[in-house]
Amino acid sequence: MDHQQRAPHFVIAFIFSLLTLFSSGCSTKLMLRGTANVVAPFIPVAVDDMMRGIDVSYNQGIYAPPGLIALAAGFSEVSPNNYTLAWSTSQVFVATAGYNEMYRPEYANELAWQGYRFGMRSLMTHKKFRKAIESGMPVEKAVNMLPKKYVEGLTWTGMSLALWMMMNIDDVMTITYAPEANSMIKRACELDGAYFHGLPWMLDAVFSAMASQMVQGCGFERAQASYAKMKAVSGGKLLIGDAFYAQIYAVAIRDRKLYEDLLQGILDAPDDILEGHGYYITTLAKGRAKYLLEHEVSIFENMGTIK
Repeated sequence: MDHQQRAPHFVIAFIFSLLTLFSSGCSTKLMLRGTANVVAPFIPVAVDDMMRGIDVSYNQGIYAPPGLIALAAGFSEVSPNNYTLAWSTSQVFVATAGYNEMYRPEYANELAWQGYRFGMRSLMTHKKFRKAIESGMPVEKAVNMLPKKYVEGLTWTGMSLALWMMMNIDDVMTITYAPEANSMIKRACELDGAYFHGLPWMLDAVFSAMASQMVQGCGFERAQASYAKMKAVSGGKLLIGDAFYAQIYAVAIRDRKLYEDLLQGILDAPDDILEGHGYYITTLAKGRAKYLLEHEVSIFENMGTIK
């Protein structure tokens, strides 16, 4: 067995060993919180190892992560002020939502919302941000208080909220979240647009196209500029960005050739094109591209919405 395949199992086993070591014989909330804080640095490693897995099918992407979700979410509930636990949990939720959106939409919808909830928890660990929110300041203003350390929280929270909005675009109340999502994504780009292979720029490109009629400053020109930055940062390897760009931008401008070219390019790309987090993310991109091509007529009829 390849060492990359063994790694996730080793990391999760190590986490459970720590849990047993630190909490055996004691069930107090204080001890459990201490355990969660000790384990916290290993949760992103477990998530990262999951995304590195070289033997990932689309079906595995749909059904494999619930154990890791339960582990991360459980620790975050015990230690709600731990930034690393909160943003890592948000990341797992939204990644799993992406896999489930096309085949289990109700489940994906709940996953995306939980990703947003845990993501907001990560941002609330910043004392000034928390105080501002609790005093009634809108999120879109408060995010400017967050420093570069919070790019993870902003990115995964913004992605969770944007994906949730995409899945609920027919609900008029969804529009009320648009300024919040826009501000998080924009702030993540300002702090470190190159994070996670240019994911903040990907989100900005997709959201700007999606919210072109919702939020002042969004629009197709901004979408084009951010997409170009994502491509430059990732070297054209973040294929999930191409999938979402085809689904939202190409559909919005009614460009079927761009839509088909982007999606076919994803399917033709090597499975190991993206180093590091590659297989899990690229498998997600390929699965989405295949679905979007197979359902091209309905996707264009529904303006990019999967129904």
